Amino acid sequence: MYNFFGFNILSKEEKEAKRREYESFVFPGREEQRREIRRRLRAEVPRLDMTLLMYFYISVKERMKREGISYEEAVKRIGKLATPPGITRYDIAAVKRIIEEDIKNEHDRYSES
Repeated sequence: MYNFFGFNILSKEEKEAKRREYESFVFPGREEQRREIRRRLRAEVPRLDMTLLMYFYISVKERMKREGISYEEAVKRIGKLATPPGITRYDIAAVKRIIEEDIKNEHDRYSES
């Protein structure tokens, strides 16, 4: 890491290491888990933009896991900025169900023991 006029500049390797660490926290099952979540979201909420929906999903899930809080509290803390436009209460219920099932099952499915 370099400090340039008070700004911390990360090397390419440091950026890549941080990205891998973050991704393994949110998706310990790596690409297999990510594909499964995308498939489930696409099936449950097909009319919303998948990129925005995944951003919402990852933001909420990360907050829930890091802070050990409920879905509702995580949604409050991330605010409306991450919420996809046009999302309905039925969509939110589907996303909530998928996140809660994913968190509940990921230890058993993706643990390295």
